Amino acid sequence: MSFSLTPSSCAHWSYALSFDDASDDPDEVYDFDNFRFVVAREHTEYIQNLKIDFAVDLTGGAFRFDNPLATKSCRCGYAFAINP
Repeated sequence: MSFSLTPSSCAHWSYALSFDDASDDPDEVYDFDNFRFVVAREHTEYIQNLKIDFAVDLTGGAFRFDNPLATKSCRCGYAFAINP
């Protein structure tokens, strides 16, 4: 599973998860609850201490992101900004 950040219009970055094979690129690999996440090295500074949870509620299941570095986020919780 790959984890990446993509540009977002409502904040600065948006979280993206994809189910693809790990590449041979020099990325960071993290093991978490039997999942292996491949993270692009240039994004690791934005996700230090990020907590990812999967929650189920009345609207269905979704990943939830709690980023302690975020200084701004949109209401959906999938986009954030980090201001110096």
